[in-house]
Formats: sequence, structure tokens, C-alpha cells
Amino acid sequence: MYIAGEDLTMGDIPMGCAIWRWMALPIERPVLANLQRWFDTLRERRAYKERGDVARDTADVIPGERGHLLMAAGVF
Repeated sequence: MYIAGEDLTMGDIPMGCAIWRWMALPIERPVLANLQRWFDTLRERRAYKERGDVARDTADVIPGERGHLLMAAGVF
């Protein structure tokens, strides 16, 4: 299931970006089983596997904590 039903819609894309950033932050998060299931469903899609973690890989170009903070803030 996606945000608006059984098919991926335009609503899943911006929410996916926002939740990806939130998941990348080095913070404690409450257990939100449905949110995690939805995010895992997005991550299983072929397009996400091919391009979804590009920003995470880019953070490795900038060494140390600064690179990961810039990535989490959405700079990349």
C-alpha cells in the first residue's frame, strides 16, 4: 500500500523525499510500523534501488561528519 492506495502516486514522491531525510537524521525516532512499511515498500522499487540512495553515496565525497550532515539536510 502506498499513501493514496495500492498504486504509487505523485503523493508518494515528495513524502518519500521528506521521510528519507528524516530517516537519515542521527536521531531517535518512535516506532511507526506503518511508516516503516511504506518506506520499505518504496525502497524495494527498482527506480529507488537504481537512484534512491545517490545522495547517501555523495555524502562520502565530503569527509567526516560534515558530509553526512549536509546529506541529511538535503544539500545533496
